[in-house]
Amino acid sequence: MFKRKRFLVFGFIFLCLMFVGLYFLIDNYMKMRFFKGQILLGEVVIQDDSLGEVEGIICLGRYLILNDRKPLGSRGKIQVYDRGNYNLVASIGKEGSGPGEIRSAVALNYIPGDEFRFSIFDVSLNRLTIYSLIDGMCKVDKVISFEGAGNYYAHVINDSIIGVLDFLSDGRVSLYNFSGKKKETFGELLPGRKSGVPLDIHKAAMQGKLKVSPNSLYCILNATFSDFIDVYKDKKLEKRFHGPLKVLPRYKVESLQGFPVMALDTKRAIRGYIDIFVTNDYIYALYSGTPFKRHSGGKLIHIYSIDGRFVKTYLLDREVFGITLDPNTGEIFGIDKSLTKIIRFKVSAFKR
Repeated sequence: MFKRKRFLVFGFIFLCLMFVGLYFLIDNYMKMRFFKGQILLGEVVIQDDSLGEVEGIICLGRYLILNDRKPLGSRGKIQVYDRGNYNLVASIGKEGSGPGEIRSAVALNYIPGDEFRFSIFDVSLNRLTIYSLIDGMCKVDKVISFEGAGNYYAHVINDSIIGVLDFLSDGRVSLYNFSGKKKETFGELLPGRKSGVPLDIHKAAMQGKLKVSPNSLYCILNATFSDFIDVYKDKKLEKRFHGPLKVLPRYKVESLQGFPVMALDTKRAIRGYIDIFVTNDYIYALYSGTPFKRHSGGKLIHIYSIDGRFVKTYLLDREVFGITLDPNTGEIFGIDKSLTKIIRFKVSAFKR
């Protein structure tokens, strides 16, 4: 009887160890897929002495459009290059607060479903400017000033609604009309807000970008200091998924001149998905995974289906700080870590 009990006990322990080992094997495999994949070799296609500090990049038809925060010489902050020869064809957006002028642009985006227009949000002026680009000629189409404060990112969703990220509203995204009037707010905050932490502090820690699919059906949000991505459809959270670390923003509340402020935990905070690009079917997420105190870009692009299913990984041969994609050819363009060069990565066997 004693031997039988001992056999059962050892058998139970063996099964437990086997299941634990299997769990770790599966977990390790699931994580390794984020770090193995197709290697993409980059080449410099724009290396211009007049580029000062490129913050954003988009591909619009045969053009590359750059947001240069510190342009050199007499150029504007928005610079347009022809992808046929990568020569500069247009420059607009001088420093200032007048129509078409820019102070602090942080969100350069295409207009969903529009092949000829793009937008840029000026956080200092709290306004969105829509530009048209036809045959290399760039001009201002519309200037929209938003009511309210605390806005830091904006993306046109369709021909009547603009999605805005801010630090003050209860939800994740605020919706404005083209007159700049706030209509409603939607979206769920990331978890991790401790008792007593002010809302604006938690939202500052989870700040990121809003991207909209070309068909305007999906709104995708990242949080720069985590590896979580949210997918919204019809203002409802369809999917929340994460990268290899499953890390939420790590931050502390500190005091500055008597006021509470968000301070990232310099020992534990990481840079997660630092940029995203969205098609109707896929999400391209630029992953860093480095400690916050190390100012670095990303060398990994994780591709997910629009419903959050992991598809594959691209391994870049150098760090970049922002990406855009030509959905027709699959070419990926990135901002070099110097912020003064644009890199092109060709993707073999690309399928739309």
